[in-house]
Amino acid sequence: MEKNEVKKDNGETSEKEILWTKLSHTNSFNEDSQQVFNINRNELLVIKLDDNYHAINNRCPHAGMSLKGCTIDSQEQTLTCAWHHSSFCYKTGEVKEWLKLSAVERLLGKIFLKGNKQADGMMDMEPTPVDTFMTKVEDDHVWVGFDMVE
Repeated sequence: MEKNEVKKDNGETSEKEILWTKLSHTNSFNEDSQQVFNINRNELLVIKLDDNYHAINNRCPHAGMSLKGCTIDSQEQTLTCAWHHSSFCYKTGEVKEWLKLSAVERLLGKIFLKGNKQADGMMDMEPTPVDTFMTKVEDDHVWVGFDMVE
């Protein structure tokens, strides 16, 4: 154990300024490469690509819909929301495309959302990146890291 590392019995470890939480055995990703975990009020989507794991906020910043089931493009390093076709870099969270909808889809969206005060302006939102989190594999388990400084 490193000098700045503190082990806890609840599947958490803190080292330096990162709080690491144990998620699941790596074998669980063999049948389901996209898994959702609820940790400290965060709903995370963890994606296995080859032998790498990437953790992002499971909620698309556009409408709060789940990103589980998103399309992954490993060459472009993006994931695309199935609901409104926004795409993000799964490593950095950077917006690559925002609301990639046809003109007809945009018009229908505005018509269906008209009069809904909660949805007002949803089709005109500014591009917003998705939150990403550090991951590591230790003892055949996937861990996610939260920056304790933020």
